[in-house]
Amino acid sequence: MQRGGVQTSKSSGSFLMIVGIYSPDGRYDAEYVGNYANLYVLDALKRVPGANNASIMGTPDLAMRIWLKPDRMASLRITPSDIVQAVSAQKSAV
Repeated sequence: MQRGGVQTSKSSGSFLMIVGIYSPDGRYDAEYVGNYANLYVLDALKRVPGANNASIMGTPDLAMRIWLKPDRMASLRITPSDIVQAVSAQKSAV
């Protein structure tokens, strides 16, 4: 059983800290670095006591989930590799 009710917490509208993440040798572009920060750094920051309101500014979330139906794919003679290629081609076209 879960306890019901409303939880409140004190917060401030001002920034306490801003962290910049970049690729020092230019090996990775801003999109890659932003996605890395979203996947690995943000969760670690949220685990710091008092920093549960951490967020990434200026970088959209790039995750995508694709559900495949093996029976439908077999009837169309499509492989998972074909789908990966189609998604990659669409990404390149944008």
